[in-house]
Amino acid sequence: MASAAQLGNLQGEASCSICLDYFTDPVMIDCGHNFCRSCITQSWEGSDENFPCPQCRATSSAKNLRPNRQLGNMVEMLKQFYLPPLKTPEENLCEKHNQAQLLFCAEDHTMICLFCREYKVHRNHLASPIEEAAEKHKDVSSTLSRWFRVWSQFVFYLVRCFLGLFPSLQSRRGVLPSFVPSPSCGFTIPIFSVSLWCNNEKLPFTEALMKGYKVMVTLDPDTTHPRLLLSEGGRRVRETGTAQPLPDTPKRFTIWPCVLGSEGFTSGRHYWEVQLLQERALFLVGVAAESVNRKGAITWSPEGGVWAVEGWRGKYKALASPETPLFPHEEPVKLGVYLDYEGGRLSLYNADSMELLYTFLQAPFTQRLFPFFCLIGAELRLV
Repeated sequence: MASAAQLGNLQGEASCSICLDYFTDPVMIDCGHNFCRSCITQSWEGSDENFPCPQCRATSSAKNLRPNRQLGNMVEMLKQFYLPPLKTPEENLCEKHNQAQLLFCAEDHTMICLFCREYKVHRNHLASPIEEAAEKHKDVSSTLSRWFRVWSQFVFYLVRCFLGLFPSLQSRRGVLPSFVPSPSCGFTIPIFSVSLWCNNEKLPFTEALMKGYKVMVTLDPDTTHPRLLLSEGGRRVRETGTAQPLPDTPKRFTIWPCVLGSEGFTSGRHYWEVQLLQERALFLVGVAAESVNRKGAITWSPEGGVWAVEGWRGKYKALASPETPLFPHEEPVKLGVYLDYEGGRLSLYNADSMELLYTFLQAPFTQRLFPFFCLIGAELRLV
């Protein structure tokens, strides 16, 4: 059911929170949220000052509406994939989310929408599409089922490209694959795996392929913040809350409880895994540039030399620009980190299910990159 949830997330990102339909002429306001131009204009009608965001309630002193043409283009492309419509006849809409009820919850014996599937009430329940539940005694082709899961993963990746993950679509010719293979970009979807080629680069989507690049990561004691305690061998770290008497060397983090891996990377593809040993504590996992600020405030974004995912109390976000909330199908207890240096790509996965959490995509890296960890009340182990 991960594929259905991913499609719901895609539609949610492409829809206006006021009209609950796909964006029409989307504009961004000061807080970073997007709305249809007509929807936000009507929402602010009659206000002369303190214009509130309908989504986060942050206020601004002026009606600053910045056109988001890239998002508008993405919405038009998304419509071509024939996803379930956002609006359907009233009798088939979820009362809570006003979305089509496309799933059947086997435990509560009720129809639910894709958004219900992601909330606490139904999050751990077994749910299936209504058509599948109605025909559960019929044989369904296993090949078609696998095709649907693989295709939805491909669509998920493709739409995220157009959400702004590429720094410049103009500089990355061949981002969109064609159904007719071409020298610049083509794709193939075997039954058991997905491989995408763009600019002659191969993106791994299979566990076996990624783990072929697995490396042994140890933690560098010279970078360890005084509140972090490393195990012998540097494969385990926890935040103690009490500073240790450590020398203040140039490499050491002194403000934030962070630590780097002992070995950095300037080329190649590398994969490592991190076990989360403390539930619902604050952690950041990813990579950091050698120039990351170690003696003062850290800018938690690629611009500050940090590419990481943050987890805290069951909520997750990618520290991108802007920060991106994540909604994994299940809470990860082990993270997989995949770095493709020449490809300028960092992907983080739930290492148990191999569900993709987020991919940072940019121009090729230029600095040495180190495995990066930041902990508050948490404990991690490299596996």
